[in-house]
Amino acid sequence: MQEPPGVPSSSGFEQVVTSPGLLVGAPRSGTSWLQRMLLDHPACCGGHESHFLVSVAPLARDHIRKAQMHRPHGLAAYLTREELLDGIRDLWRRTVRETILQRPGATLLLEKTPDHAVHLELARELFPACRVVHLVRDARAVVDSLIRAGKSDWGREWAPGSIDSASQRWVECVEAAEASGRQFAPGRYLRVHYEQLRLDPFGTLGRVLDHFGLDSDPDVRRRMIEHNDLDRARTNTATAIPMRGMLKDHASDEPA
Repeated sequence: MQEPPGVPSSSGFEQVVTSPGLLVGAPRSGTSWLQRMLLDHPACCGGHESHFLVSVAPLARDHIRKAQMHRPHGLAAYLTREELLDGIRDLWRRTVRETILQRPGATLLLEKTPDHAVHLELARELFPACRVVHLVRDARAVVDSLIRAGKSDWGREWAPGSIDSASQRWVECVEAAEASGRQFAPGRYLRVHYEQLRLDPFGTLGRVLDHFGLDSDPDVRRRMIEHNDLDRARTNTATAIPMRGMLKDHASDEPA
């Protein structure tokens, strides 16, 4: 059966959905800026922060923990580990299906959720073919940005309110991502510094595109950078990434 024009083949969809590109880092490290640039690439698709791994991690963790108790119980009494992971992968397919179909020709599904930095072990278990870019920003700048975010309406519900808690958030995300990154196969994990991205966006973006297997043609890179100039974005309202599901009619105003 032939797929409708513009719709990936079943094998093409499966390839994209099972080998996502994960963009992680401590919150306020510049992941949104890098995400915007990457989504300007014609072969890249993606949506809002899904927090998918954050949501399913307790389920995956409890499957093992309760099976190892003196009195084993829980989902392990019904499902093997691989059966559980297959069920989570099916939920992932349903979650990102429309996002992929909206970008015909996409070869990379980019998923940007900073907090996935602490769940990369689960990512590797679910998606062995995934690739990770870990964006690291100077801790002092992150702490300052987190504290300022915590004083705003959009950040009050999640941003740390003290230097100690904000510093610990940076340490937790960076150390977890680096520890997990060492367990990935060669070529699957890339650490990028925000400061280097600021100083040399052309060269640094080229490294990221090569890592994700995307065409790093110089003209394409220049357009991606020009369309997402960071200094201009600080004074202009950023174009919101559309949401789906229950929030499809909800306005998504992005912070500067």
